[in-house]
Amino acid sequence: MTFKQRFHIMRDRSPSFVQFFIFCIIGTLNTLTDFTFYYLLTRALHIYFIAANIISFALVSIMSFFLNKRWTFRDQGPKVHIQYMKFLTVVTFGLLLNTGLLYIFVRWLHIPDLIAKALAVGIVLFWNFGMNKLWTFSKFSHQRHSSVC
Repeated sequence: MTFKQRFHIMRDRSPSFVQFFIFCIIGTLNTLTDFTFYYLLTRALHIYFIAANIISFALVSIMSFFLNKRWTFRDQGPKVHIQYMKFLTVVTFGLLLNTGLLYIFVRWLHIPDLIAKALAVGIVLFWNFGMNKLWTFSKFSHQRHSSVC
């Protein structure tokens, strides 16, 4: 059985697992982009690590919204502005959590910043997926907004 065949079987049996898998692939691309910006900001431009984290996270969040809307959640809903505001709410909380963890790991636990950033990203991943699945891109949310708006 090929990988593609296994993937389709898993998709049919466990759509949430497949969504999480695709979310992780997109997340890997986002993370590589985030780390690239972060590295350039901290190493080349000598920007304070917390400020660099906020800047890189904000830039990647825009890309993340559109990739996840289209590929992870296969959402074709017309209320992009509402979804984007929800997405920004989720990622803003994720950013606060990510930045708080980064600060604790670097300042209190003395973990090197790039390793600390990777740990924080891994933890916040679950928050972002869960909230985007259950709130930002939920089918229930679409039905409620289409009847109200």
